[in-house]
Amino acid sequence: MEWVFVILFVAAAAIAIRVRNTLEDPTSPFGHWFDKHARPRFKQAALALFGLTLAGWFAVYLLAPAEDRKGLTEMFQDLWKQFDQDKARVREQHRDGGGQK
Repeated sequence: MEWVFVILFVAAAAIAIRVRNTLEDPTSPFGHWFDKHARPRFKQAALALFGLTLAGWFAVYLLAPAEDRKGLTEMFQDLWKQFDQDKARVREQHRDGGGQK
């Protein structure tokens, strides 16, 4: 079943490369249209997409019940503690001889 994912991923990458090459070619009709109509608005569209995504996640956070928001904070605190524990473990391994036992 994993080979199906690999084949789909390779096909999607090939299609993306083909579309990008068509957009970058000013002699193709689609590339000419893209240069004339879409490229000037591309930066604004990307900024709008970023802003809408950020606003959407902020709305999800605000609309979540208080216990879920508290859980998110605890999750990040636990994650930070785990990073600290991992750093301490790595330092101890290096101090004890480079991590080889």
